[in-house]
Amino acid sequence: AVDLLKSVENDPVVKSRSNQAGVNMELANIYLNTGNYEKAIVHASKAVDLFKPGLINQLYAQVSLFFAFFRNNDFKNADKVLRSANNHRLIKSQQDQLMVSRLQLLRAAIAFKSGKNDECMLILRENGEEAREKEGWLPGYFLLELLVLLEKKSFDLAFYRIEAFRKMLERSSAYKDEKRILAITKILRMIVRDDGDFHKISPANKDIKLLAEGKDQYYWNPEGYEVIRFDEWFTRKCSEQLQKRIA
Repeated sequence: AVDLLKSVENDPVVKSRSNQAGVNMELANIYLNTGNYEKAIVHASKAVDLFKPGLINQLYAQVSLFFAFFRNNDFKNADKVLRSANNHRLIKSQQDQLMVSRLQLLRAAIAFKSGKNDECMLILRENGEEAREKEGWLPGYFLLELLVLLEKKSFDLAFYRIEAFRKMLERSSAYKDEKRILAITKILRMIVRDDGDFHKISPANKDIKLLAEGKDQYYWNPEGYEVIRFDEWFTRKCSEQLQKRIA
C-alpha cells in the first residue's frame, strides 16, 4: 500500500487526487487494524482533504479519521471530526439514514468515554428507533446501552435488555453465526447474574481470552459497531474493583 501511494503521488499515468485519497483511506484502515493509530490519523486526514467535498467518500474518510483519533484516546479531536461529519451535506439532508444512525452511535460513544453516562443514554434512546429500523448499527446501540446500565449498576434493567438483545440476535440472520457478539452476550449475562462482581468471571475465561485475542471469528473491527471494545472495558472494570478492594 505504501508503494502504491508513491505511485499515485508520482507516476503521471495514475496520479490523481481521487487515487491518492483512496490509497490513503486503505492505509488508514490498515494502520487502524494494526493498532498504529498515529499513522492512521495521518492518512485518514489526507483522505479527508483529498476527496471531493460533499461526496460520500469524504464522509467515509471523516469516519475513519474519527476512529483514528478515538482509538488514540484523543477524544477532543475525535469529537471535532464528528461535528464536521454531522455538517456534511448528506447528513444534514438526511439522505444517508444508515450513516446518520452510525454518527449518533459515535456521538454516544464520545459521551460514554467522557464519563457522561446519562448523556450517552439520552442519545441512544433518542436515536434507537431509527437504528432499529435500519438494523445495521443496532447491535452497537444495544451494546453501548448495556455498558451504561452496568456502569450505573442497573442490573434488573440490564437483564431485561440483554434478553431483548439475545432475541434480536437470534432473529437476525446477519448475526446468528457471529461468534464475537455471541460471546459478549454470554459474558454480559454472567455479569448481571453475579450483580456486577467481575471477579467471579476469571480473566482466564475462554470467551474473554478469545475476545482479547480478536482473531478469526472473534475479530474485532476497530471501525465497527463495537465502538467500546468489550474485552478492554471488562478488564478495566476488573481492575477498578480490585483497586477498591485493596483500598
